Amino acid sequence: MNVMSKAWPVAALALAALSAAALYPRDAETRVASETLALELQSGVYVESSRTSPSPDAELYWADAEAGVVRRCPAAGGAVETVIDSLGIPYGVAFDGETQELMWTDASGERVQKLALAGGEPRTLLASFDAPYAIDVSTDDELVYYAVDGPVVYLNRLNQATGEERSEPLLTLGDAETIHGLALDAERGVLYLGDANGRMTRGLHLKTLDVRAMATTETEMPPGQAPKGAVLAPISDATAAIAGSTTHDAR
Repeated sequence: MNVMSKAWPVAALALAALSAAALYPRDAETRVASETLALELQSGVYVESSRTSPSPDAELYWADAEAGVVRRCPAAGGAVETVIDSLGIPYGVAFDGETQELMWTDASGERVQKLALAGGEPRTLLASFDAPYAIDVSTDDELVYYAVDGPVVYLNRLNQATGEERSEPLLTLGDAETIHGLALDAERGVLYLGDANGRMTRGLHLKTLDVRAMATTETEMPPGQAPKGAVLAPISDATAAIAGSTTHDAR
């Protein structure tokens, strides 16, 4: 089994982050709506709100790739908060409703990270953006890794003692679908699939093999900008960020 391949250049990820609107031509209204995620709290659980007509209680989340931060603001307008800073080139903010976590891809380090909306520190997942996007979970006895071949996600095994090789298909997408990148949350038992630009858009539950679509931004907010009505200004430390890092305007 050959798991070596040509790496996807980091520059390509950065280009995808900063000029994705050109890759996804849309009318202006849809493009603006898809630059942010609209999330609201209902009975103690975060859910996705309407992007075109978000609830007045919703908050909008987006990545500022140039500043290296993920931001949020009230959907009705108001002060912008820094959710987490000191990132590289974040883009493709996504929301996993089942785990109640934000996710993003970092083009500078070809990383995928998650942050619980309830608070805590970000976690960096095992990820690969080098085809076939192998995620190594080998043991002392077996070489084990997840990988992609075309529209199919496999779990491959090689017994080092016997040489027995097995390849189990876990998920098959349509022929027109593109998988670019895998990220494994071993703690949650979820394998995330990247789209053509490396945004994590699907989560595959490894125990049940159920797959779920992720709420994700489809284009990126232009660097240093914010949604209409948002006030992008220095934020005091009293405005608590989710991750507990120092909040600031990092333009």
